Amino acid sequence: MITGDLEKKAGSFYVADWEVRPAACEISRGGNVVKLEPRVMDLLQFLASRPGEVFTRMQLEEKVWPGLVVGYDALTKSVGKLREALGDTGKPPAFIQTIPKKGYRLIAAVSDEGGTGNGNSIESPSAATGKKLLLGGVGALLLLFGVMLVALKLYRDETSALPERRNSTAESALIVLPFKNLNDDPQQNYFGQGITDDLITELSGYSGMNVISSRIAFQYQDSDLDIGKLVDELGVRYVVEGSIRRSSEQIRINVQIFDVRSGANLWAEQYDRPLAALFDIQDEVRSKIVSALSLEIGELAINRELKRYTNSYDAYDAFLLGQNHLIKRASAEDNLEARRSFEQAIAIDPGFTRAYAALAMANSDAYRHDWVANPDLTSRIALAQAQHAMSLDPDSHHVSLAMGYVQLFVAGNHEAAASMAERTLQLDPGNADANVLLAVTYAHSGKPDKAEAYVESGMRLAPNQSAIYFAIGALANLVRGDNAEAREFYEKSLQINPDRFLGKVYMAITLVRLKELEEASWYAEEIRVSSPDFDARTWATKQPFKDRRINQQLFDDLRKAGLN
Repeated sequence: MITGDLEKKAGSFYVADWEVRPAACEISRGGNVVKLEPRVMDLLQFLASRPGEVFTRMQLEEKVWPGLVVGYDALTKSVGKLREALGDTGKPPAFIQTIPKKGYRLIAAVSDEGGTGNGNSIESPSAATGKKLLLGGVGALLLLFGVMLVALKLYRDETSALPERRNSTAESALIVLPFKNLNDDPQQNYFGQGITDDLITELSGYSGMNVISSRIAFQYQDSDLDIGKLVDELGVRYVVEGSIRRSSEQIRINVQIFDVRSGANLWAEQYDRPLAALFDIQDEVRSKIVSALSLEIGELAINRELKRYTNSYDAYDAFLLGQNHLIKRASAEDNLEARRSFEQAIAIDPGFTRAYAALAMANSDAYRHDWVANPDLTSRIALAQAQHAMSLDPDSHHVSLAMGYVQLFVAGNHEAAASMAERTLQLDPGNADANVLLAVTYAHSGKPDKAEAYVESGMRLAPNQSAIYFAIGALANLVRGDNAEAREFYEKSLQINPDRFLGKVYMAITLVRLKELEEASWYAEEIRVSSPDFDARTWATKQPFKDRRINQQLFDDLRKAGLN
């Protein structure tokens, strides 16, 4: 507990590898300088003055806005701006941690010199858990997997009909590590992540080549690890790693592939070309990787045609930026940016199928959460966009997944949603998102046991999606009436992803059912801050439950929590 007057961290100092210059209201890393608003800098100074200690809202408001009466969202917005400036967008966070029902704390190292080694490094139990999930490799993931299997009671007869797990320890197994962004601008991370994801998808199209999914590979984003140990823990043999630097006209991509067991560098190349040549570089990188491994894994056959979704660099860039905003699904602002980016991609290339599919999903989210002025019109647009994407490419697993998403959350058609998810698995048997969609569909259909079986199947393919798995497990328990178990799983889900809007709403509902009204009202206030226009009745009505009596009960629970 903090007592007495709280002093600011004086003079220049470091938070991890960011240099903080309070007098200039700026932070810098490498050649990248980011300006902060004065209040945001004050906030950073206060957090850094006692790294690791939890500051309540009241304490921070008194110090950052002394003598002023500010709205409840002033601190929330300042924390968001600070996280954005630091590039603190990962799950779990690397800099600022939200402590539910308490406040915030700085968990990164604070020091008077650069680097992260000798400062006040903070590693709380929850932060340590996050670090183990991030750095511990498959050992930690398998531990989480085992816990989830027991807790969710997933050893059921339904699993016998589900897809078999890929053998991730095969002799030919390969991992593509997230390409590093060399622009020293966290806002550019989306570009390298998008290129990495597409390379993984394309390499996965070859039979005989077992590629670790992007969901697992991306847990090593921004991690300085011993490659040999990392790959030994994952059970793979080949590693692809690279970096990207781009300017307004040029792009430089460095990429290499090596055999961890022998230590041999099988191929390496540096590409320094105009931006318009990006797709040619991607084709060549894929071809060179296949060629480099051909002697090791024998003749390869392509499972499906590998094709470009667009020939426009500008359309592709806009699409990747939209994907970066879409996957957050945390706020109306992110959703708006996602829709704008996808619309820009389509304006540049009207035949960009994946952009239409992604835009349909973004519009579905806008409809679900009332993030637009005319939700009903947006719902019709979402369905039309999914249908148009289907007409452009009916054999795309991206399109079938998007159509299933729209059918569930917009049309409320559980049978069509399940059918599209199954179609996705036919086209892409390793698609974890299709299993998630099936799990959510069955949870809303009143079949919690079947929902949990598909959670298990999804975990086999992408064990580090733990936040959403816990959330689905919680919903399944809520549907069957086990409110105590539901609370436990929602707490775990929110611990991993504290900004998840839907998790906060369902947590408030669960707490009301447990007659924990004080805690329920705390989450209700968090909901009002992140979504001031939240309408409980409208939200409850839109939840795609087959038994519509559940929708009325959801509204009644939210009203008891203080939401109207």
